[in-house]
Amino acid sequence: MELPEDLQQRDQLYNDIAKDLFKIDFENSEFHFVMLSSLLSLLIQKGVITEEEFGKATQETGEAFKLMKFRNNLQKGKDQ
Repeated sequence: MELPEDLQQRDQLYNDIAKDLFKIDFENSEFHFVMLSSLLSLLIQKGVITEEEFGKATQETGEAFKLMKFRNNLQKGKDQ
């Protein structure tokens, strides 16, 4: 690839290459996992939440999810 002589055009070309190279795949679940893990780690490190609070909230959310899934399965059984 030949680079343009004009510095502004060259800079724009570099920017375009960087955008493609460092594009974030927002559809990728691994990306979401990494971002959430980083956010939670930062909140704990800064003292915004404690590990105990996070553990309790996670447990409560997990239980609620299990109940919703159970309810959904029961409703599917009624529809058949």
